[in-house]
Amino acid sequence: MGEHVEVDNKGRIHSFSDMGKELISVCQLDSPVLTESRERLVGLIDRLSDSEDEKAVSLLDYYLSPPSNRPRLSKLRPPGGNLRPEGIE
Repeated sequence: MGEHVEVDNKGRIHSFSDMGKELISVCQLDSPVLTESRERLVGLIDRLSDSEDEKAVSLLDYYLSPPSNRPRLSKLRPPGGNLRPEGIE
């Protein structure tokens, strides 16, 4: 969705397309509560990123890394088989 929306360092969300505008509207992503939450999260990530403290680095890595038990989607197949065995360009 990065080509349709972007979040700035104040937590505000901006659209680059009609799809982005629709996403923001339908999900109410520009509500004051969500904007403030994003601003706080961006600030926290910035502070942890700037820190040289091992605990801060570890905490940032823990929350921004994918879970270790996530499924390997490349190994999974859709129910009923692959409708596009030739792949998608």
